[in-house]
Amino acid sequence: MRNVTAAFLAAFILTAGSAEAQVNTVLLEDKKSVQEAKRPEGGKYLTVDLAVVELEEGDLTESVYSSESMRRKGRTSRNLTNEKQFIEFSNEMEEQVTSYLVELDYLDTTEHFLPDYRNSLKLWVTVQEIHFDLIKPKRVTGYTAGYVEMSVDFELRSHYGKTLIKETLFKESDALPGAEGLYDEVDLMLHALVHEFLASEEVKAKVTFGGGFDFVDENLLDPISFTSSAPSSKVNDWREAVATIITDDGHGSACVISADGYLVTNFHVVEQSEEVRVKFMDGRETAARVVRKHPDCDLALLKAEQSGLRHLPVSYREAELGETVFVIGTPADTLLAQSVSRGIVSGTREYEGVSLIQTDAKVNGGNSGGALVSKDGTLIGIVSAKYVGYGIEGIGFAVPTIRLRDKLKVEVSAPASPVTTAPQPANPKGKKK
Repeated sequence: MRNVTAAFLAAFILTAGSAEAQVNTVLLEDKKSVQEAKRPEGGKYLTVDLAVVELEEGDLTESVYSSESMRRKGRTSRNLTNEKQFIEFSNEMEEQVTSYLVELDYLDTTEHFLPDYRNSLKLWVTVQEIHFDLIKPKRVTGYTAGYVEMSVDFELRSHYGKTLIKETLFKESDALPGAEGLYDEVDLMLHALVHEFLASEEVKAKVTFGGGFDFVDENLLDPISFTSSAPSSKVNDWREAVATIITDDGHGSACVISADGYLVTNFHVVEQSEEVRVKFMDGRETAARVVRKHPDCDLALLKAEQSGLRHLPVSYREAELGETVFVIGTPADTLLAQSVSRGIVSGTREYEGVSLIQTDAKVNGGNSGGALVSKDGTLIGIVSAKYVGYGIEGIGFAVPTIRLRDKLKVEVSAPASPVTTAPQPANPKGKKK
């Protein structure tokens, strides 16, 4: 399906009467619709996270009636289907809805260093039903009228996938002259329904809300404390302490930070999930609960019911400029689990109140939640992002582990050093004690 301009819309519904007057009326109505649905000044931006056609049996129909009265009575003479048209329509829906957001100034075209979760929302659009009614009187060649009915589910979600609004909208067309243009009418109706959803007071309230919807008050979290083991100098031991996180949407990485199954990853890896799958280096796979999470620092704490796990001791020290570090995680594909890359700390950065460690070690999609390990075998950061752009290489970022203590209230203690007693010198011969 193609985008339909206001001019085409005007021409399409032109019927008897003054052509000029009707074109002007449609253009005015279209302009009013755009104005009502337009992003309010200073409002949050939207991205299309999902735009699909989900039609089950009975959700797509083409019914033929011998007259308008038979249509009102629901007495059809035959049913048709044309699913090929809707496979094509579904494939182009995301592009279609994105073009509507551009028209309404909802698409953020500013270049951001990192995503702004407080100022960004996600839109889900799912076409659930489409019904065509065609009128073909007996002894008449061709169809004399056509109607379209459409049902669409809309969801407005936070940057991290929390459902804020869920609504189903329904629209029915006026009588169209024959069967020509019925599929174009589907485009027009989808366009109108997107406008209707975005123009609602409920959506406007979320768009103009000044804060974030995934806020967590760390002061309400109870501290979690445990003691880690001594660090290992073996890279293979570090690899065993990094796992792969498998979610419905893909995969990420996680760092094991305790022998009894605590892991840390990124908030954006788990989003609204309450449970994820964890796959360890030895092939074991198990469920892990999402115990707590914090969007401000993009961290989440998981708990798998496991024991005796190889883990990385957590260091709360600041990263040193130029020190050697290693990134361990599952980049690109789960077949590449526990991949290791080496680099240095290129700098420490502050971006919109978030502290980050910059590294030139290779970071790719799927590394999120993986480990930034110092050469002494301690965890100093959780890999979270990579700066992407033409000709840009070697700019990755990790969340400092101090945020585990500050934001997630996780306190990891180093193992106690064994107490040693210095040997006493022997008494000189004949000298009193």
